[in-house]
Amino acid sequence: MDNFLMSIRFNKQSPDDFGLTFKDGKFIRIADNTEWVPSSLYDFGWGKEKGFYKIPLGSFDELMSLVLNDSDTEDSYGAAAIILELYPLELKKYLLEYMNQKVSFKDSFKRKKLSKKLAQIFRLHMGVNLTMNIGMSSGQIDKEYADWNSIALFFKKFVNKP
Repeated sequence: MDNFLMSIRFNKQSPDDFGLTFKDGKFIRIADNTEWVPSSLYDFGWGKEKGFYKIPLGSFDELMSLVLNDSDTEDSYGAAAIILELYPLELKKYLLEYMNQKVSFKDSFKRKKLSKKLAQIFRLHMGVNLTMNIGMSSGQIDKEYADWNSIALFFKKFVNKP
């Protein structure tokens, strides 16, 4: 899909490393003349990777579809990074609804695979409150904690399982 360009273990630094050039105050990919914006993206555990996203960025639903698409690692992790930064409330709502969906036995294998991917890419098993707490009352913060804790308990069973 090519919506995100991202380094892995900081193996890319300059726009040229990503196949981009700086022209007329914009980062452009010459191959298709698309415009890209520099961004700090996914943190694999050693700091946020350098990268770029193609504009327009897309809505939460469009980004979520990139996360769930198995075909492009950079798009999945790049979209996840943007969701974590810009859409944590939407992510929480999505996950709570997902957890409460009834699934037929026929669809259970597909759901396990999807749950594992969500757990791994968003690190849901860790029980971290991903919602910004700035300006929230203590009651709201407690609610956010409870929601993210229930999400962690649900997704913990899908991590490190074949």
